[in-house]
Amino acid sequence: MIQLIGSGSYRLNGAGDSARLITLVSYKDRRTYAWGVSNGIQLVDQEPDETYYALGAGKYRLYQVSDEPGLTNQLHLELSLGEGIWQGYLLPEGLPDRRKTKTMIPVKELITKSFTSVPGPNL
Repeated sequence: MIQLIGSGSYRLNGAGDSARLITLVSYKDRRTYAWGVSNGIQLVDQEPDETYYALGAGKYRLYQVSDEPGLTNQLHLELSLGEGIWQGYLLPEGLPDRRKTKTMIPVKELITKSFTSVPGPNL
């Protein structure tokens, strides 16, 4: 079963050479979840400040998956990269909170089907 449990917008901000911050803003309950990204992807609730600069923005979808062939049974986060392309992540420890660092694992598994509008060569 695949259940859509959240959706909204995200912002990806950067600071310096390696610091990144992903902020999710839910459409449903107006909650904000933010993850700091460094040395792999370790996630901790944090708000961006004036030292961060914008790297990207888009929509996100959050799914709970159980007993679906070809998909891992856990929380899936998908970020829209534009032009119908999505990047999937597993959240084995759930959404971040102010007290705990959480893990975010990039995966090729996608629930939202990607497409591209880039035309192929004329043969």
